[in-house]
Amino acid sequence: MKFGKLLLFGISSVLLLNSCSNDDDHIAVTEPLGAYVNGFFVLNKGGEDSTSTGTVTYISNNLQEVDQKVFATVNVEDSIGKNAQSLFFDDNNAYIISTDTNMITVMDRYTFRKVGRIDTGLSAPMYGVVENGKAYVTNLADPETNEDDYIAVINTQRLQIEKKIYVDDYAEYITADDGLLYIKNVVSGSGSKISIFDPSVDSIVNRFTAKRGYNSFEIFRNTIYVMSAGGLQKIDKATGAVRSETVFSAIHAGASKIDIEDETIYFTAGNSVYTLPLVTTEGPGEPILSYDSDSGERAMYAFEVENDLIFIADGGDLISDGFIEVYTTGGEFLQQIQVGVGPNGFYFND
Repeated sequence: MKFGKLLLFGISSVLLLNSCSNDDDHIAVTEPLGAYVNGFFVLNKGGEDSTSTGTVTYISNNLQEVDQKVFATVNVEDSIGKNAQSLFFDDNNAYIISTDTNMITVMDRYTFRKVGRIDTGLSAPMYGVVENGKAYVTNLADPETNEDDYIAVINTQRLQIEKKIYVDDYAEYITADDGLLYIKNVVSGSGSKISIFDPSVDSIVNRFTAKRGYNSFEIFRNTIYVMSAGGLQKIDKATGAVRSETVFSAIHAGASKIDIEDETIYFTAGNSVYTLPLVTTEGPGEPILSYDSDSGERAMYAFEVENDLIFIADGGDLISDGFIEVYTTGGEFLQQIQVGVGPNGFYFND
C-alpha cells in the first residue's frame, strides 16, 4: 500500500512538473526596450560660439543614473548640430530640432541610435509634433518678418518633407490637442495670435487673439491658458472668446513658462515658481520655491512639472555646463544635477 501510494505520488509529480514546464514555454518574455527607458532627457542647446553643438543628458526617473552626451556616446563621431532647440517623440523615435543647423536628427527613442536625418527644406526650424503618422514642424525662416514662416509636413517613414504650408504669421511653438494643432504666433514679444491647424486638411482653420506678446500657453480640457509677463488669460478652446483675465502684481512681473499638472497651474517668474488654482481670478501668493542664480534671463531656462515633481534648469553663461534642480510640488528641494551647456528642455521617455 505504501509503495503504491508512493508510485502514484511520483507519477503525479512528474505530470505536474511537465505541465508547469509546458506552461512556462508559452510565457512571453519582455525584452528591454533600450538603455534610455524609464527616465527623461535634458536637451542642451550648446554654446554661442561657432564650434559648440547641442548635447543630450539622460537621467533615470529615480535621479540616480546620469549619462552625459548620450547621442555622441551612442553615435560616435556624429552630432545633433548647433542650437538644439527642441525634441519631440512618436511611438518609436525621438526627433531633435537644431535651429542654426537647419536639421532634424531622428533616433530610436529608447536606444538613441540614429535612424536618419532631415537636412533639406528647413529654414530655422523650432518645434514639432506628430499627429496621425506625420510630423509637423514650425519654421521661422527670416525671424525679422512673419511673412515667410511655415509648417513643414514630414513623412515619418521616409523622413522627407512632403509639403510646406505657410502660416501668414509667426510660427514658433506648436502642440497637439484633440486632433488639432495649436501654433504660437508670437516671437520676441511681437504678435498676439494662436493659429489652429487641422492636419486632416493641412490648413489653418481658425485664429484666436490673445494678449499681445504672450510668452507661453497650455491647453487643459476646454480652455487655453495663456501666460504673459503681466498676467493670465483663459480662452475658450472652441470659440476663442476670452473667458477671464487675471492681472498680476508687480512682484510677479516677467511671469512665463506655464505648465498645468493635477489641476494646478504652475508658472515661473524670475528665479521663483508660483501656483494658481484653475478656477481662481486672483493673482498668485508667495512662491512655492525660489533658487539662487546670477544667470539673468537664462535663470529658469527650462521648466516642467511631471510625475508630481518640479524640474527647473539654469542656462548659466552658455559657455560652461548648466544644471537642473528637482523639487517636490510642495517646493521641497530634492537634488541638483549637472548637465550640458544651455539646458533648455525636459522630455520624459516613460
